[in-house]
Amino acid sequence: MKLLLDTHVFLWYITADTRLPASFQAAIQDPANEVFLSVVSVWEAVIKYELGKLPLPSPPADYLPDSDMLTESRPCRLKKVRCSI
Repeated sequence: MKLLLDTHVFLWYITADTRLPASFQAAIQDPANEVFLSVVSVWEAVIKYELGKLPLPSPPADYLPDSDMLTESRPCRLKKVRCSI
């Protein structure tokens, strides 16, 4: 299955937030699924962080896909999603 992660879901997943339903976490981690993230989600997260509306333990660069993905106009495939606290 192809999964396009919403900004919330992506941020909750990579920060191990307890608001992420277990079924979502399982679907993201299932190797049979392809997981995608829109570049719009990356921009949204960076803008909100810079405005002080998105508290993160460290800057978005520690959590978001590499900047070379930002040049793509279609959703980016996430080959490996880190989960850290």
